Amino acid sequence: MKRRRRKSKFRKKEEEVIAFSTQALDWAKEHTREVTAIVVALLLVSGVVWWYVNYQKHRELRAQHLYSQILDKYPSPFETDKKKFEQSIQKLEKLTTEFKGTLVTQSAMLDLGNAYFTTGAYKKGVSVLTDLLKKLDKESPYRQLVYLNLGYCYEALKKFQDALSTFEKLTAKPENALAPLAYYNLGRINEESGDREDALKYYREYLDQSSSQVFRQIVQEKVEKLSFNRKKNH
Repeated sequence: MKRRRRKSKFRKKEEEVIAFSTQALDWAKEHTREVTAIVVALLLVSGVVWWYVNYQKHRELRAQHLYSQILDKYPSPFETDKKKFEQSIQKLEKLTTEFKGTLVTQSAMLDLGNAYFTTGAYKKGVSVLTDLLKKLDKESPYRQLVYLNLGYCYEALKKFQDALSTFEKLTAKPENALAPLAYYNLGRINEESGDREDALKYYREYLDQSSSQVFRQIVQEKVEKLSFNRKKNH
């Protein structure tokens, strides 16, 4: 009895599937135009997606190739001839415009900001670096380098409060490798601005975190001098 029930249930389900398939075929025959339109639309969408993915991939590769050519002739950090940087600036500007949206342009924008700073185009440096920050993920390692270069651009423009707040962002994470340099810059700007208390605070933070023996000696001398002057004034 149990076997017969199982067979009858199986046949019933089989009949339901056949009935559904028959109904679907009948509907498709009656709506040939609609079905054809749907199929064509799906093929078009698939084709567009395939084209876009391959176009973006090819575009990224072209951007990488062009960027590598620019880097081959990019001046060293110790280069003093501004004309050499200006040549790189023109090429980087073209790259970031023609290949906007590619990952390579993030690196190119960072180099462009550095080149602007080196040639004294500080406002352009601020513009390209702030634009780059908007494009970067919060956890991107590039953000730390952008903050550093941006801080220098603000300082060169004598926008000291902007420079200080930018360098402060580098100290948010103690494990950040650029944090000691940020503390040094914070101390230096405060010292030059006449705020000796904050300068002393930041220099001490630098000494707590830095392992550079050369700079440690310089900063230690600054701390001793500022501490002596504070005691003298009191």
